[in-house]
Amino acid sequence: MELNSIYLDENIINIIYNKLEINSKIKFAYINKFTYTNYKCINKTLIYNYIYTDYILFKKLLIFFNYNEKELLLIGRTCLENIPKIAEKKTGSFQTNGINNNKLNYYYDLRYFFELIMNNISIKELIKSNDINDEIKFMLNKIVKYRYLSRFETLWKISSEPSLRTLNWNFSPCDKDINWIKMSTGLRCQLD
Repeated sequence: MELNSIYLDENIINIIYNKLEINSKIKFAYINKFTYTNYKCINKTLIYNYIYTDYILFKKLLIFFNYNEKELLLIGRTCLENIPKIAEKKTGSFQTNGINNNKLNYYYDLRYFFELIMNNISIKELIKSNDINDEIKFMLNKIVKYRYLSRFETLWKISSEPSLRTLNWNFSPCDKDINWIKMSTGLRCQLD
């Protein structure tokens, strides 16, 4: 590849690419036709690395790359494999005599499905399989039911549904080790 009248071997380009962090990898793919052709598909598949590990990067990849219906279904099926449950203190939990009376509610992390639904995944296709929990099917259908044209309207409508608690703007998990990113109405996914 030629860059500013300097020829760089493809192996050197690969080494450079492999040393970059994800935001730079996305930008790198858009330098020229060569990098776009060779790295766009690689970048698209990076989304699997961020399912249930980094919501912001998952969302960025959905925004920057167009995933077709087949790709969205594969991502959705991967999300279905191990949906984590997130604990939140019940309202009114308190401490008496040094005994912690925390009552916890557990909710499925639905943020990733929300993003897929906002990107027009076919939930009917996704939940065709009989091995999917009925509770999860119910919640995914609820998200689809509340989906409006805008993200803001969808999140506003969802906020009144108790079964979709993790999509509520004021959901706060108990485990402080979880890097929880609250749902927002804006895109806020610019590359740094």
